[in-house]
Amino acid sequence: MWGKKDRPTDYASEGQELPSRPEPSDYGRQQASASQPVRNVQRPPSPRNSTPSRLARSVNFEGEIQGAEDLVIEGNVKGKVVLEKNLLAIGPNSRVEADIIARNLVLSGTLIGNVKVAERIQIKATGSLQGSLLTHRISIQDGGRFCGQCDIQVPAQPKPKPKPKPTAERPQRPSRPARPAPTHSSRPQAAYRAPAQGRDGTQQ
Repeated sequence: MWGKKDRPTDYASEGQELPSRPEPSDYGRQQASASQPVRNVQRPPSPRNSTPSRLARSVNFEGEIQGAEDLVIEGNVKGKVVLEKNLLAIGPNSRVEADIIARNLVLSGTLIGNVKVAERIQIKATGSLQGSLLTHRISIQDGGRFCGQCDIQVPAQPKPKPKPKPTAERPQRPSRPARPAPTHSSRPQAAYRAPAQGRDGTQQ
């Protein structure tokens, strides 16, 4: 039934060692490494710390404050505060005598000075503002006080682009027929002869 070429090899009868097979764990690892490509996993960057800076209640500051992050004032400040792109919060026990430039302002204490807020100012129930105010939006809770001049500005809206005016098509004038070229007559023209004059000057 079996030929010499087709006869299976009997390793036990011939005294040969069985071929070694990879362990299941190694075999699984080889298949996983061959089928799944290795990818570099990048972790997302850690979120930025959004905790605002604080000026403690026991601090008395006189001068100019400039910054690029939110600020909470709980002490006393005299001078100027510039936070053009950030929030300024004034606590209920603080007293600020300064000119303010900020993006948003939350007032819970006492503020005396000229205020310029790009977006919105909120005056809480314990807040008090005395001075001139320039902003786009304002909200005052019951109990909040404001004394001074207030200028509410409406954000400028982009102007719509003007539509191009339709150009009226001019009617085309009808083309005139071409004039025929003048034809010259084939008849010879008679030569003009001047009358002869005699010796006495009379014409003959």
